[in-house]
Amino acid sequence: MDHPYFEIMHSFHIGDSINVHVTEDDDVIIVDNESGNEIFFHAQQWVRFIQQIDIIDNAVQRAMTYTPTTFQLHVGYRLYVGVCDRFQNVDIRRWTIRVGLQARTETTGISLTFTQWENLKTVVDQMIDELHQFTAISPCCHESQRAMESCSECNPTPDSFVYRFLFMYR
Repeated sequence: MDHPYFEIMHSFHIGDSINVHVTEDDDVIIVDNESGNEIFFHAQQWVRFIQQIDIIDNAVQRAMTYTPTTFQLHVGYRLYVGVCDRFQNVDIRRWTIRVGLQARTETTGISLTFTQWENLKTVVDQMIDELHQFTAISPCCHESQRAMESCSECNPTPDSFVYRFLFMYR
């Protein structure tokens, strides 16, 4: 259970060379040991991700039948989950968003086959049963629209498309 930057407290295997690690700070890292690719979730992002697994899974079920599916879901600061029927995978990746341009993917991320996705859902259930600290963590809560506007978890950058779209017609 070694990682060059984090103290790993728990590890779960989801098939092939992919593992899910939980750090001492309850952050989660999904690592493909074969390719070296990984994606890091802060604890709040992980909780938001697992709360939205059913929504992601609906897109996966459509894509599995080759129904045209292009799905993208924001789960925290520049972190998005995508599903595409063309590639038959679940892509979890950081994105860079620029003013006037479309969101651009970074190399930071991991792609899971649909079988690995099913295994990840099983691991999430196992994590919830074994690691009760995730039930105490809540994703962002905002008392006002201004607080949400300034939250870097909910709005990747103040000049992002999401920010401009939501708040340009006040």
